[in-house]
Amino acid sequence: MMKLPTIHCYPIFVLCMPAFSHASSPAEDTMTITATGTEISAFEAPSVVNVIDNHAAYTRTAFTAGDFLRGIAGITPVGVGRTNGQTFNLRGYDKSGVLVMVDGVRQDSGMDKSSATFLEPALIKKAEVVRGPMSSLYGSGGLGGVISYQTVSAADLLENGRHAG
Repeated sequence: MMKLPTIHCYPIFVLCMPAFSHASSPAEDTMTITATGTEISAFEAPSVVNVIDNHAAYTRTAFTAGDFLRGIAGITPVGVGRTNGQTFNLRGYDKSGVLVMVDGVRQDSGMDKSSATFLEPALIKKAEVVRGPMSSLYGSGGLGGVISYQTVSAADLLENGRHAG
């Protein structure tokens, strides 16, 4: 029987060591969800969550807040945008079952245009869509889900290291 030399395997093993050194480090989860009522990890969220930040290519060409959410399954913008505002249908619920929040402030789900979203897409920093009944956290109006917008702040518009314009 022929015996294979094993000494040739050691140089290959030594060369592969740097590739395995990064495999054991845990992946960092930097996405936090605020539309669920508390800042939690996206993996710990109680419902299906979509997060869209303004770095995505399709958000840079958005003309309305509804265009900012384009590509998310189950959301249908209703209305014509900036002139008359937009409401959203989510999971089969109309504006009375979808809670829209801007910077943590609940938008009125009353009659007429008071529940419509008049938001400039260039000022949206991040949008979070939580599908599922969130009425236990926010009260009535969140049966279909929550759409939460975070707008840019003055600090986001300043250059790094600057405190004033």
